[in-house]
Amino acid sequence: NVNNWTELVTTQYFMNAPDSAEQFYHRFIKLLKEGVDASKLKTRIISKDADSVLAEWSLQGTGNNDQHEWIRIIKQDDRLVFLHYVTKNLGDVEKKRPVWEDILKKAAVSQWIYSNSNYTLVLPSKWKLVQAPMGDLVKEAFEDDDDKIALQAAEIANLNGRKAGELVKEASSDLNLWGEFDRQEKIKTEKGLEFDLIVYKPRLKFRDYETVSMMAPIVSGDKVYLFVATVPSDRSAAIDKVVEVLKTFTIK
Repeated sequence: NVNNWTELVTTQYFMNAPDSAEQFYHRFIKLLKEGVDASKLKTRIISKDADSVLAEWSLQGTGNNDQHEWIRIIKQDDRLVFLHYVTKNLGDVEKKRPVWEDILKKAAVSQWIYSNSNYTLVLPSKWKLVQAPMGDLVKEAFEDDDDKIALQAAEIANLNGRKAGELVKEASSDLNLWGEFDRQEKIKTEKGLEFDLIVYKPRLKFRDYETVSMMAPIVSGDKVYLFVATVPSDRSAAIDKVVEVLKTFTIK
């Protein structure tokens, strides 16, 4: 029961976080002191590095608010993850200490969830949200430096009466103007939305190397979400990574 707990594990996630992990920790402790009897609060940083802080704090002598919490703050690019384990069983603190310090110390971020007003995507941890390069049409853009993946997401307000198949056909025929068609296949998201994956070889170089590109129009209602990705031609398997991301596409 969350309203009558004795132990609790929670996770918080922040995008566009300006603070470092240590700065966030000190800000958290400052806010904590403002909300409790600071004379009964004990805090300690257990370990830290450039991107994370492992710490603990406790309240004793306050009655029902007595508790002991271990926290881990992890900063990755402009994203911050805040992990908590808290117990009100103060007699078990030393027994719990090695267990939860080890769990929190080993915690790592393998994925992150991108969310806007229309949809969510589950992205690998190394993918970064970058400034959209094409104004109002391309709403989001993501990059993975390791695999040199560049993914852009555009939103088309309505289909103007066209069916999804017609849109895909138009997109495929337009490729002849600026690319060489490679293949097309049907993909289904985890939520059951089906979309066409179109892979092609652009005629122009991107950032001075040969590339393979893909486009995937995902239709939901009267909206089309068009995803276009580019990878180096010698890493065409990276297209599979993009497909795995698009399979997590979920309409809000």
